[in-house]
Order: sequence, then C-alpha cells, then structure tokens
Amino acid sequence: MFDGDVKILQEKRNVPESAFKSHYPEVYNRVVEYSKTFACTAWNEIKYIYIKQLKSLPTCKICGKPVEFRSMNRGYKSTCSRECDLLQKSNTQKANRNKNAKI
Repeated sequence: MFDGDVKILQEKRNVPESAFKSHYPEVYNRVVEYSKTFACTAWNEIKYIYIKQLKSLPTCKICGKPVEFRSMNRGYKSTCSRECDLLQKSNTQKANRNKNAKI
C-alpha cells in the first residue's frame, strides 16, 4: 500500500490538498494519519514526511534546534540559522584542510 501511495503522491504532487482529498480519500487519510504526530500543517511538508517515512522531524546539525522545511524537492534545511550555517561551513572547511594536510 505504501508504495502505491507514494506513487500517487509523486504523480499528483501539484494537486492542491482539497482536490487530492476528494479524489484520493483513502490515500489522503493514511498520509494525514501518519503525520499526526508531527506539528506541521503545510500539505507539502505532510506529503514529504510520509514519502520519506520520517520518524521525527530533522534538527539543526550544529545546535539541535528544529529546522525549516523548504520544499518537496529540497526537504529540510540542515541548519536552523545563519549563525549555525556559518559554523557548519567553517567546520567543513577545517575538515577539508585537515584532510588535505594528511595527504
């Protein structure tokens, strides 16, 4: 059932929630039921959570705070703020320098 649901969700990705609900009520109910444990209301985010079968919402890789949902194609941000984004880039650059120094 899950694979069929995902196929329908991907094929009908641009269909508004109200139209999807009326045309695919069983799939809609499964998707909404699965996402009830998450505090999100945006239809695209609900679909993303179901398709990816997330067990919890992603958090910032630097500080652990919740991160923002971007889109169905991009998913969630990896950091929660500009500050954490800069720290992540700084850490990546340091790791790359250390890696290159060892070679």
